[in-house]
Amino acid sequence: MTKKIAALAALVLLLLTQRPHAQAGSARIYFVDVGTGASTLIVSPAGKTLLVDGGPPGSGTKIAGLLDTLGITTIDYTVITHYHIDHMGGMIEVLNAGRVAGTSFDNGDDAGVQPPGTSTSATSTRGTYLNYVAARVIPA
Repeated sequence: MTKKIAALAALVLLLLTQRPHAQAGSARIYFVDVGTGASTLIVSPAGKTLLVDGGPPGSGTKIAGLLDTLGITTIDYTVITHYHIDHMGGMIEVLNAGRVAGTSFDNGDDAGVQPPGTSTSATSTRGTYLNYVAARVIPA
């Protein structure tokens, strides 16, 4: 878990400091009002985007609205901090809408990272997310 947090911190730092000599402006951070849950969009000075969590189901439209307002067609990176519906429901909607064109980071599919009381079935929220991300793997 510590390695994953360090990797996330390095990714955020990379996004925020990417080629600073060629950039104008500064990083922008948007906290999306998704009610219960969380969703944060970070836009680097170079225009790279990172969406951390997607809020509960129904939040995908709020996230898409923010992306449209900002003129962002697709998200470069996504992070799911943990597999609770109020953090990943909207992310699944954003993925299904084709708004993610980059890399997805999460805790993996090991049973040790499964929140208590959640299902591992392919039709569960966690299973739907993991299956979608696995199907979108881009060959190196």
